[in-house]
Amino acid sequence: MWLYNRSKGFTLVELLVVLILIGIFSSLVFVAVASGILRSEENRFIQSFSQTLVRARSASLGRGEAVRFFIDGESRAFCIEGLKWQNIPES
Repeated sequence: MWLYNRSKGFTLVELLVVLILIGIFSSLVFVAVASGILRSEENRFIQSFSQTLVRARSASLGRGEAVRFFIDGESRAFCIEGLKWQNIPES
């Protein structure tokens, strides 16, 4: 005679709890990765912006004349006169 063993497998409640926990943890990982990407983009912008200012200052000192630095708020970009415009990221 076979006895029914209830200890094999998982109940529906146990499976749902595990799926909910997986969902919560995966959303936390997604948020952490997304915020890290934004921070790295902001850091790249800060470095680029400060390097452009240093370049403008060096050019001004080297030439002995004013060098124009432009910031365009509408197109969200900046540049030194005569050089390529660089985008300002949205935050």
